[in-house]
Amino acid sequence: MDTDNCTDISTGLSLRLLGPFQMHLDGQDRSSAFRTRKELALFAYLAAEAGRLHRREALAELFWPERPEGYARTNLRQALYGLRKAVGEGDLPYLRITDEQVGFKAEFASCLDVEVFSSRYQSTLLHPHTKLTTCPECAAALQDAVSLYRGDFLVDITLPGSQSFQEWVIFQREQYHRSLLTALHNLSEYYQQDGDFDRAHNYAWRYVNEAPLDEAAHRQLMNLLALNGQRSAAIEQFHACRKILQAELGIEPSTETVELYNRIRTGIVLDLGPTITDFKLTNLPAQMTSFVGRQGMLDRFESCVVDPACRLLTLVGMAGIGKTRLAKQVAGDHIEKFPDGIW
Repeated sequence: MDTDNCTDISTGLSLRLLGPFQMHLDGQDRSSAFRTRKELALFAYLAAEAGRLHRREALAELFWPERPEGYARTNLRQALYGLRKAVGEGDLPYLRITDEQVGFKAEFASCLDVEVFSSRYQSTLLHPHTKLTTCPECAAALQDAVSLYRGDFLVDITLPGSQSFQEWVIFQREQYHRSLLTALHNLSEYYQQDGDFDRAHNYAWRYVNEAPLDEAAHRQLMNLLALNGQRSAAIEQFHACRKILQAELGIEPSTETVELYNRIRTGIVLDLGPTITDFKLTNLPAQMTSFVGRQGMLDRFESCVVDPACRLLTLVGMAGIGKTRLAKQVAGDHIEKFPDGIW
């Protein structure tokens, strides 16, 4: 796949999954070529998981969990026929279909936005720079990634009858959105340090719009406005942040946010360095609900995590009792203890 072609949809297959689903084939919009929403969802799933082949029985269970295996396999076979019709049977077969497995051939696609987004974002984590927010090469890569993010992953695709598929969508959506927020934060800081306050403001403002409940986003914008001589606008941003937190969560801004507000209000000269907490490298999704109870389990994890002799923890239990939620909570609680982040 030539990842530089994501701005050109005139040739080959172009797929956009960040935001409303879009598919162009040789310049023609084929987004509505699928016969059913389930066919569209199946195709989007195969494209997003292009790095591996999928067994037919697993796909049948994922998309038709309510049907007996034989019926589910029949439905899958019919859906794959619909996928072939939707993407055509030209010189480039975009689907790899055998009697046992199904996969998407990403190497033949002219653009797969989630692939490009992840590639650009991950390149900044691996690039040997002194500091990411002073690296022009990484800033360019992050700009490419951010430009592809038209909205949440598969925002217009839902399958109420397939809980496992919906859970997969939500997990992927959180991962991409978290990466976007990190990219916006780093781009704003990069251009702030470069003295380009207009670009820094644009990225900081988008950060706030994408994460209105994230105080770090508001603090970054407040700090940037103050540095650019817009003290009144910075103060207004604090009040906007406070209003949102009160309306949505019933809480007041944190001490860190209030302290920044007081510094701006009293005219204390701000440092040119960032005033918000440094981001930790992590792929932990934001949690949409509060964590209640299970303090005993959290205490047991606490004693293990801080023990240098403990190299591996395994959490076991019956399906549905909350193992994943517990693991995410523990990881989030201890992220500050690991300078290299938590994954």
